[in-house]
Amino acid sequence: MKLLPFLAFFIATCSAGAVSIDAIYFGQTHLHKPDNPYFGTVADRDVFIKAHVTDPAAIASPAVFATLSLNGNFLTVALTGPANLPTSIPDGLGVVQHSTANTFTGVIPAAWVKKGLQVTVNVGAVQTTVTDMKVSAPTKVIMTMTDVEYFANTSGDYPAGTFAELEAKWPVVDLEVRRLNNVVFRELVIPPRSDVSAQGVRIKSKAEYQGQTGLAFDGEQAAALEWNAALKRAAGRSGRWSLYYLNVYGAFAGGQAGGFAGVGSGTDIGILHHELGHAMSLPHWGDNGSYPYKGAMHGISPPGGVYNQTHAGPAWAFHQPTNAFIPPTVQPGNPGGKTAGTYKV
Repeated sequence: MKLLPFLAFFIATCSAGAVSIDAIYFGQTHLHKPDNPYFGTVADRDVFIKAHVTDPAAIASPAVFATLSLNGNFLTVALTGPANLPTSIPDGLGVVQHSTANTFTGVIPAAWVKKGLQVTVNVGAVQTTVTDMKVSAPTKVIMTMTDVEYFANTSGDYPAGTFAELEAKWPVVDLEVRRLNNVVFRELVIPPRSDVSAQGVRIKSKAEYQGQTGLAFDGEQAAALEWNAALKRAAGRSGRWSLYYLNVYGAFAGGQAGGFAGVGSGTDIGILHHELGHAMSLPHWGDNGSYPYKGAMHGISPPGGVYNQTHAGPAWAFHQPTNAFIPPTVQPGNPGGKTAGTYKV
């Protein structure tokens, strides 16, 4: 009988000795391990931390915490997780299924996210230190946005919360949108169109355009590009202090962008996202020979019917406002009826 307490102590000690920190992920817009070549953090913005702590005996979870070290100062961040340690957590690109149910998570405060930050995850005597958080500049983007109404005022707009969502998805500290609404041009000058030999015209309606040119109304983007470029030039500093974007209302419009500026339909969030990518000098994926995410990767098939089989890649996205994990693969029951389990575009 006297041996039982000693045996219990021996088993508990051995079990605790098997505790392992298998992986650490960080996230602001995507979840990455610090050794991933695409890992990086933006200064002065919260960083989500996720530790995979396991034990073959599934022991009761000990305290798990992260120690932050910056310029001789220290801060302890408690990480919350399951009551018992999982025996294992499948990991790796194309394999990991991110969840808070079996991992330990917390938030590194924005004030600590600066060059020189080191993070140590502690579980009893077991610890792992990340010495390089690859902290970049605390980038702020100012977007000067103008809503131009063609011929008459309209009521269209982007969905509520669009710009807060943009700010969360971009690698920035702040997105400041300076927006001028309801600029109504009841009379327009549409530039010449050499592709169809159409002269420039001054019109008050789409019908007038057809009457003067014999063509269906077009050229709304050409006009918008000229207005937007003029506003950008007028601001000085080579137009580089702010991204200029012009929304088109009252006329069907696609979009066009580049050089930290763009125009597009003021009601289509897909066009907005696409053109803002071009405004940031991003090319079309399929046309870029160096784009890394093409075809099957890590055992996952590419999306069907997409040019050059390009896709979003294997990293999970992270929605910081809600601490939600977004898988890189199409999920069952998706609105577009895409093939579940393939990469997202």
